[in-house]
Amino acid sequence: MKKSEIRQMIRKMIVETKQTLNEKLSEIDASEIIKEKICNHKMKKLIKEQMKILLTESTHATVGILNSNGSVTSVYVHSDGYPEAPDGVGSKLKKYYNDTKKIEKLISLGDLSSLHKNIEPSGKHSFKGPEKDVTVAYGRDRGEKNVKPIKSRDKSNFLKDAGNNTRFAYLWDPKAKKWFYSDLSSDDRMKADLKKL
Repeated sequence: MKKSEIRQMIRKMIVETKQTLNEKLSEIDASEIIKEKICNHKMKKLIKEQMKILLTESTHATVGILNSNGSVTSVYVHSDGYPEAPDGVGSKLKKYYNDTKKIEKLISLGDLSSLHKNIEPSGKHSFKGPEKDVTVAYGRDRGEKNVKPIKSRDKSNFLKDAGNNTRFAYLWDPKAKKWFYSDLSSDDRMKADLKKL
């Protein structure tokens, strides 16, 4: 969800909550100052609860690499798919994954629960008890099957092949040595385009 969408939701929530609270408070025999304080306190509490829900929802992503024949090999990433968030997939790819061999190794893990700075653990690591800063993979760390990387015919198909609930797609171009991404929240994925990360 974009920051502007979150702000819009919060504004709507504030207006609706204030209206509801004012209706209920009008029945109470109290001064306007007390009513306003009650209203503000309840709104702050509601907004905190809603923000907690919004911020803990997963934002799914797809991470791929452009092959020499124009096809794309990619994997699903379950958590933190945002490009601009400090702990988001986009920021981590840009910061820690700028070597084609390392990216190929990452993608060879198959679908990921979460992306981190390191691919391989140096100590005790599992799905339920991951080592700090180590990527968590469904196959390696939880023993799941059918989580292998998928191959798309080309960049256009890569964007279409991303799962329906996938919000962002990231693509490494080895020749350009750059990451590109696309926001797939549009209803028409055929119009999705890749921008430099």
